[in-house]
Amino acid sequence: MQTETHYISASQAKAQLRERAELRKAVEAFWLANGIPFPAALQSGGYAALGRHVPTFRFEDAVFILMAEAAGLTPTWLGYAEDKFVTVSNFKVSLVRPQVTERARANGEPIARTRKLVPNPDWYHGQPLSHIRLDDGTSLVEWHKRRLIEDYHGGESGEVLDGFTARVFEPTVTRLKEMFGVGPLVVALPWWPELALYPTGEWLRSWRKVDVVLQRQQRAG
Repeated sequence: MQTETHYISASQAKAQLRERAELRKAVEAFWLANGIPFPAALQSGGYAALGRHVPTFRFEDAVFILMAEAAGLTPTWLGYAEDKFVTVSNFKVSLVRPQVTERARANGEPIARTRKLVPNPDWYHGQPLSHIRLDDGTSLVEWHKRRLIEDYHGGESGEVLDGFTARVFEPTVTRLKEMFGVGPLVVALPWWPELALYPTGEWLRSWRKVDVVLQRQQRAG
């Protein structure tokens, strides 16, 4: 399938980043011309970026960190909190109804419980994510930010994300190639349901030792 050509390995991405060093000034000039500050996190290069509307820390992020480290890249997160909250997005719903976990059953399966950060997600449908606040006044974005230490063709978001791929991502790839002669370097993240869980308690502090993270190579292979 044509979509498969978007993906490369993390090691390939690292090598191609070096080869593209001469494009940096042109890219920074494009951001400046369009009134967009170049992200400070990307100033020194050598970074792997995970784009999520609100950066947070799920087991997915733990696997992302390990993949980036294995490739010799520094993990960083890019957010877009001005996007609107919609209840048809599994990820966005998980931001206000996170499935948190800190221990497992005897068979190793994580025990998850729902934490209700807002009374009713439907109340916030259509509002920017940055406007959502918890009962204590804390912004939703800030709550997730405190936890921080997808691919584009499936995974958690399924058909909803497939529409985004066809309407936004793939045309953007074409535009980038027209402007700079290269497309984005996209590395597919593995996906299984446990990656949507939010570690908490001791698991948040020692996530590198949790089975959900340790089994990444077996599940991804």
